[in-house]
Amino acid sequence: MIEETVDHKAKKASPSILWRVHTMTPRQAFTESEQTDDMLLGSLIHRLILDDGTISEKYHPLDFGKRRGTKECQALEERGITPVPHNLWMRAKYAAWAVEYNKRANNLIRAAKRVGDVEKRLQAEVVLGDTEIEVNGVFDATFTDEKGFFIVDVKTCSKMPLKSEFIKKIRDGGMGMKAAAYMMIADYNQLKKADGNNWFVWIFVSTTSPFEVRVVYAAADDRIIAEGEVDFWAALEKFRWIQSQDEIPDERGTHDGIDLSEIWYEKALYSTVANQPTQPESEFDDE
Repeated sequence: MIEETVDHKAKKASPSILWRVHTMTPRQAFTESEQTDDMLLGSLIHRLILDDGTISEKYHPLDFGKRRGTKECQALEERGITPVPHNLWMRAKYAAWAVEYNKRANNLIRAAKRVGDVEKRLQAEVVLGDTEIEVNGVFDATFTDEKGFFIVDVKTCSKMPLKSEFIKKIRDGGMGMKAAAYMMIADYNQLKKADGNNWFVWIFVSTTSPFEVRVVYAAADDRIIAEGEVDFWAALEKFRWIQSQDEIPDERGTHDGIDLSEIWYEKALYSTVANQPTQPESEFDDE
């Protein structure tokens, strides 16, 4: 696998990089790996679900039996088009169809396309001490209707978790922290409703048969997002420290004589919310 360490001082903060910063050593967090088939599959599913009519400009399905690395594939890549093996393309299509045929998930995506935005890039200027940090985020889908303001995030998984496992899935994957970051960016851009009807919605879709779909709702003030906000500020503090260094640290290191690993992991233990989160308000359906 090809890996490349990016310029840590030039890197912009985003929910994804902040989660990496929060859970990895600095060098690991700022190292980008070559795209894997799972990463390609996830990107393709997102594109099919949120399709704006440009998918053919970015991806090209290969015929059955054809492999990557041919002259045809090289010509496509030179034009900025990613060749997709037949089996990955079909798995992505089945996953996208599953979302389309799930009434609740499809209604959310259609509402965003009709009265909201899909794949909208926004940013917020966050003040941390005497430093102002720009936090960027690409929202899968957002919209506002009579029920409130909604942020919709499509998540792929190889196997659909059990209902009892969703809290662990959300926490272990940093989804609570990312949801808190997206809510903060939305608030900065004056998208949230003042009456408090603001929702973060995850659409989970499995990438293997039977291509299940589950929709999970969390209110903006839900405990899982409140805990994520604690992780967000801890990660942002670590991000600021890393960017203040001339060279990217190899290890967790120390800051003002204090072991940083104790700071950014123990901060989450002193949350103002209870240690054990409750299940977000959820709706599961098998349609």
